[in-house]
Amino acid sequence: MIRARELFCDDWTEVWGDDQSTNGVGVVYTKPEVAAWVLDLVGYTADRKLCSLRLLDPGCGSGAFSLEAIRRLCAGIRADQTDWNEPALDLAVTAVDIDEAALQGTRAAARAILEAAGCPASRASALACHWFVRTDFLLHDWSGRTFDLIVGNPPYVRLEELPKRLLATYRNRYETATERADLYIAFFEAALALLSPDGRLAYLCANRFAKNKYGSALRQLIAERHHVRAYLNLEHTEPFTGKVAAYPAIVILDNLAGAPTAVAELADLSDDTRAAVTHALRTRHDNGAVHHFTGWHADGSPWILTRDGDAEHQDALSRLPLLEDSAPGTRVGIGVATGADRVFIRTGKPDGVENDALMPLAEADAIRNGTLANSNRWLLNPYRQDGSLRDDTDAPGLMLALREHETRLRARHCAKKTPARWYRTIDRIWPHWMTMPKLLLPDIQPGGVVAFDEGGFYPHHNVYWIASESWNLRALQTLMRSEAITRQIRTHSVQMRGGAVRCQTQTLRKLRIPSAASIPPELMRRLAVLAESNDNAAINEAANEAYALFAR
Repeated sequence: MIRARELFCDDWTEVWGDDQSTNGVGVVYTKPEVAAWVLDLVGYTADRKLCSLRLLDPGCGSGAFSLEAIRRLCAGIRADQTDWNEPALDLAVTAVDIDEAALQGTRAAARAILEAAGCPASRASALACHWFVRTDFLLHDWSGRTFDLIVGNPPYVRLEELPKRLLATYRNRYETATERADLYIAFFEAALALLSPDGRLAYLCANRFAKNKYGSALRQLIAERHHVRAYLNLEHTEPFTGKVAAYPAIVILDNLAGAPTAVAELADLSDDTRAAVTHALRTRHDNGAVHHFTGWHADGSPWILTRDGDAEHQDALSRLPLLEDSAPGTRVGIGVATGADRVFIRTGKPDGVENDALMPLAEADAIRNGTLANSNRWLLNPYRQDGSLRDDTDAPGLMLALREHETRLRARHCAKKTPARWYRTIDRIWPHWMTMPKLLLPDIQPGGVVAFDEGGFYPHHNVYWIASESWNLRALQTLMRSEAITRQIRTHSVQMRGGAVRCQTQTLRKLRIPSAASIPPELMRRLAVLAESNDNAAINEAANEAYALFAR
């Protein structure tokens, strides 16, 4: 999928230019025991002649993966009494990084490991220098080389945070670097192009690509040309040496089309857990923690299968309409992003601002147990009904309040693009959103947190809404609070630590629910009565009856 191979003749230092001094880009270090486990999973183990294999670590950093590989390689050399001058050793390890300071440390550590294993000092120095190379993995000219094993923890960097020239080069070179993708996506594409026919790739990486939109091109590439050997979701564990905002997974890929895929969601990374997963992957047997699937999202769709029965469950759900198709006039949306909440959102109704420029605001913190509290938060609305911006002629009080923060508002990206509209919000404000009856869901929540607003509040950007011309919204509220929906949200969204989920628009639009017309009047009334109930058993019983397939 990599475009025009001749592009690789460019020197990476020319593309980076003055930015090549940037060190530690996207650095997230892996715990040694986790790096060793990944090498076990991918098969870089003592039962193989390691000096005959070619291993690549695309972003070696402090050397968690490559140094452990060198320890295993040295143990094999001693056991086999391999000559240290064996030419195959020159190609046994390739570890690259952009950070020269980190490479100096890993080279020194590699020399020490080699010498401790009996390698002559001059040969140890030569191998360490040859194995650890400063380069940009994504821009390097690999000249047709391939690797048997590719392992590592690629950097986590939003593409838009990169220097513009570098970003343009990456986007031109890698078709998976789409949308708001992270840099590790391109690391997948580049590594898969270097994988030998019998090779394996194992990355410890963020898991968002498995379900979200920016990962769709990568999932499609994998589905068309490669095979998911294992997908281990680690989002509830800590595989890194420090606190990291990313939610991780171990992804193992190869070229064995048609082979099963091992999948697990792990709650911990204890010795026993790692041993159980390793055994299940080697024997290709389910053991409670690991499940094997004979088919794995061949169309590149989101990776949502995780346990026994999921495939049948998803097949049954597919017979039901999507949420927005469940009744005429049903829509999903998200609240306003202002770009300057401290300016546009006030606690208490501000004096002097025109009433028609003020809107009661619904924020996530005000949604509790199915109800919506009035937190006395107000949104300053700079728009007229027709979408044009207000001015001193019709809103002098509002304009005075905004001019107090003019310098800050003009510094925003959206204001720099259109200086005359310096006081606009990032998102357009639609007044009818406030007055329409709607359900409100906080973005990050444990599941089942849904409030009803009869038409008095405008949603904030961390609140999603559902409106409908045909649904009894109180009945729909009960369905949205049920386990039938929460399970679907957990399937389609990336879970946060502590078990929380994200109720984003892209997730809500994937939900399958019974059509409003299919629910008998008596059941619809019962669902409506339970809208704010704390009786979860009754909520689930009524929802299961509506779903029918859950009542089996």
